[in-house]
Amino acid sequence: MLSAFRRAHPDVELTVADYEPPAGVAAVAAGEVDLALTHTYEPADPVPLPSSVGVEPLLVEELVLVTAPGHALGGGGSRLPLAELAGQPLISMAPDHPARQGVEAALARAGAAPSVLVATPGYALVCALVSAGLGVAVVPEMVARTSATPVGMRPLSEGELRRTISLAHRTGETSPAADAFRALLRGAFGRAQQPGRP
Repeated sequence: MLSAFRRAHPDVELTVADYEPPAGVAAVAAGEVDLALTHTYEPADPVPLPSSVGVEPLLVEELVLVTAPGHALGGGGSRLPLAELAGQPLISMAPDHPARQGVEAALARAGAAPSVLVATPGYALVCALVSAGLGVAVVPEMVARTSATPVGMRPLSEGELRRTISLAHRTGETSPAADAFRALLRGAFGRAQQPGRP
């Protein structure tokens, strides 16, 4: 996406920064950046937005179970009830991270207690630990499909655990470059939501 934008708009200064939610939204509100990709999880308490910031949902995806290849829970295409995770060694990504607290609470209610904690919100490490057989994890579907390490993937029952990727922008302000990048993102994420695409 970035290279396509750069080719189409070579005169636009493009700066990329890495923020965790809600810091990206705060950076948009402060005028530090024009746009920010951000995400929220469900279930979760709603995150209040500054009045100067709007968010545009780009992709809603389910969270899925990832397992080591060949793991008993990774087989089959049927949805796995969360209760089946009880007693499994669960690799938990930053259980105190505000964005994941609702998800972690839902897993705990189902009896899935974390046995391996990954202190930073980094899905690549979580998938690597899963692939190595240290446990199972619940991650966004896009993460599972694009994992650099081999993992099994299985949908969870009821699809109650979700992640929404959104684009944060300042309301009432327009910029031709920001509008062009927003359109590019809409197109890219629209293709990602088509059946059969990661």
